[in-house]
Amino acid sequence: MVTIRVFAVRRTKRPRMPDPPINSKPSVSSRKVMFDSWQEVPVYVRETLPMGFEIEGPAVIEEYSSTTILKPGWRARVEKMGAMRCWR
Repeated sequence: MVTIRVFAVRRTKRPRMPDPPINSKPSVSSRKVMFDSWQEVPVYVRETLPMGFEIEGPAVIEEYSSTTILKPGWRARVEKMGAMRCWR
């Protein structure tokens, strides 16, 4: 015998995804970022952004595993379960 393959399925409880805080104060600093030229832009800590909070680019949104760059003309909103919707 050269290969054995096993496939298993098990039902589990659906994970609970908590909504972000509603009344938290966003943590914000600033940093120079290069777009068409160097610009001083706000830098937000994503975990501190309350649900419904809107950001207008240019901006930087940092979290433990990634960084989101909002270019000029883009916007972002924190939605249910902490999702971040970005649009222009």
